[in-house]
Amino acid sequence: MTSSSPPGPGLLAQIRSHPAPRFAVVGGISLAADIGTLAALHGVLHVALLPATSIAFVVSSLINFGFNRQWVFTGGRIGRARKQILRFYALVVLNLLSTLLITGGLTALGLMYLIAKLVAAVANAVANFFLYRGWVFK
Repeated sequence: MTSSSPPGPGLLAQIRSHPAPRFAVVGGISLAADIGTLAALHGVLHVALLPATSIAFVVSSLINFGFNRQWVFTGGRIGRARKQILRFYALVVLNLLSTLLITGGLTALGLMYLIAKLVAAVANAVANFFLYRGWVFK
């Protein structure tokens, strides 16, 4: 019988150690808060679409910043909170503008507003991962 060396880190361990899966979880939580807030404001309370989209976006951004800073990009926990929040909200402004353009534009083309919002969220999320990692929480 031959002895074998212990196996290296498994795929699951590698996935857990990378920020992308945690970013996806936080994104899911933020998106649920965003869509839920939008549905409540626009669908139930009849707030106009663009103001409701803006409010929902801000609510989810607060959740997003906290989880990303504390759990996803763990280097972000060390000081620099003021600089990080300024960078984060500069990016939020850009994301809000793109969200309004995408949601408003796709809705005007006949797509349901919640689906349009989802398209905007996915488009922003891809760019945000790299910007968070390389600029906001660096």
